[in-house]
Amino acid sequence: MTLDDRSILSRLGSGEQVDYVKKAAGLNDKKFEEWWDDQLKSRVPDMQGSRKIDGQGKVEILRDELGTPLRIFSSAMALQWAKTAYGNLTI
Repeated sequence: MTLDDRSILSRLGSGEQVDYVKKAAGLNDKKFEEWWDDQLKSRVPDMQGSRKIDGQGKVEILRDELGTPLRIFSSAMALQWAKTAYGNLTI
């Protein structure tokens, strides 16, 4: 790939045609689709499981089928701000 992710996304975001960006990046159709899928997956929060925040404690967010946070649990009161911010930022 001759362009980095940020350059590709910038060019697509500015309205450049996908075919031109693919050619400039040296990507065929299949490689572009794989790259695009990876980009989408990296931007969608995991809908299951739990996370550790800076090693301070575990945070678990229960979500509905659309990904909206329903309940947020943590193992430490100090993480209340993180729970709220994480839940709001990943809706």
